[in-house]
Amino acid sequence: MANSIFDRLRNWFIAPLLDSAAQERLTLAERQRDYRSGVQRRQLKVRPNQHDDNVVLNYTGLVIDRSVSMLFGKGVDFDLPGEGDTPEDEFIEAVWRANKKEITLQRLAILGAEQGTCYLKILPDGIIGMDDIIYPRLVVVDPALVTIGTHPDDIENIIRYTIEYLTVGMNGKDEAHKQEIERDDGQVEADGTITGGGVWWIRDYVMSKATSNRWQLVNEQRWEYPFAPMIHWQNLPNPVDVYGVPDVTGDVIELQDRANFVASNVSKLIRLYAHPQRYGRNLGAISSIALGPDEMPVYNGTEAEIRQLEALGDLASSQQFLLTLRQSLFDITQTVDISSMTDKLGALTNFGLRVLYADALSKLEQKRRLYGDALLDVNRRLLTINGMNPDPGVIVWPEILPVNESEKVVSDTFQLGAGLVSKQTLAAEYGRDWEAEQERMTGEEEVANASSNNIGSLLLKNFTNGQ
Repeated sequence: MANSIFDRLRNWFIAPLLDSAAQERLTLAERQRDYRSGVQRRQLKVRPNQHDDNVVLNYTGLVIDRSVSMLFGKGVDFDLPGEGDTPEDEFIEAVWRANKKEITLQRLAILGAEQGTCYLKILPDGIIGMDDIIYPRLVVVDPALVTIGTHPDDIENIIRYTIEYLTVGMNGKDEAHKQEIERDDGQVEADGTITGGGVWWIRDYVMSKATSNRWQLVNEQRWEYPFAPMIHWQNLPNPVDVYGVPDVTGDVIELQDRANFVASNVSKLIRLYAHPQRYGRNLGAISSIALGPDEMPVYNGTEAEIRQLEALGDLASSQQFLLTLRQSLFDITQTVDISSMTDKLGALTNFGLRVLYADALSKLEQKRRLYGDALLDVNRRLLTINGMNPDPGVIVWPEILPVNESEKVVSDTFQLGAGLVSKQTLAAEYGRDWEAEQERMTGEEEVANASSNNIGSLLLKNFTNGQ
């Protein structure tokens, strides 16, 4: 992508400063973002003034969109300890509402699926809620701009986050900014004791021509809590690295390129051979000839003839290969390909759906563990900052698969008859307010009894009157 943030970062200052591993992550981040957004490698070379037959089938973007929809498409709820709406419940709900919870979660999921790692920064007293109260601000940080520093012997022991990005200064010139969020582990004294430490520092640097292209410290702030103001988590588990695994990996990008190559060639074949190729014999001396797709020339010569090249094959094999590539890409990414089951939708049962979605549900469960644990940690930090009980409770995830209601009713009726479930539990599963329904049913029963008694009285009266 020309003139993208990646080009500017790499060309201006990132390359001389980052190590080879960081440069490799930046290059990979650029490619993954381009492929998610549909900016993909052109498979056929196009000469100047030549027709462009390249086709881009953005399956990688579709994979990420479906993954994000499965994870946060129906939202997520937090169930904190305590009965009813506790102050902690109200505070967490207000913070997430002020930070546009659904949009923030969607952005985190998209960046995580694209880059493999999610980052969220907490800014105390950073946003005003609908009740005019100031709440902590939750900032989604672009993973392409972050480098994580870990202890040499423990990748889970985070000691530093470094955020580097480029802006335009007041003078209209490019400025490089760097923020280091670093843990201070204290100082080892002569007797082996450690003094100080256990705190985090936030340091901001600027580099430009005005600073002779050197990093200059412009702000230093002590973070007053035992945890960092930044939190990260993996999109999919990676047991050997601090960075997670994206939904779209290198092998998926290769399949995407191959699918685009086949689709582009099919497009070119259709363009070239959409109309049969004709040729003439013994037409004689003529000044011009019209051979449009809807025209047929007529000649009087006894020997003149026009023939047509017959196709020696069809596109069925190419189209089948393209379908195979598509299905392979969706299989590798553990994504359900709806096009492969359109003729079976009416016959699918609840059990059949779960079998069909087995891989996708397995991937979803992995993501729910990683994202869920991180979101609970965010809530724990928010509660600590506000001086409340830091217990974040649990996350309540919604049911993701569609349900065949007739099958569910049969199953629920059986369980109710067998004494395996209560009416109140089933009412909750169907979204009914049990107490309200009880009151309604009691009222209906009283009305029915009253009507029955009135009918009985009327019959007795009529019988007495000889009717």
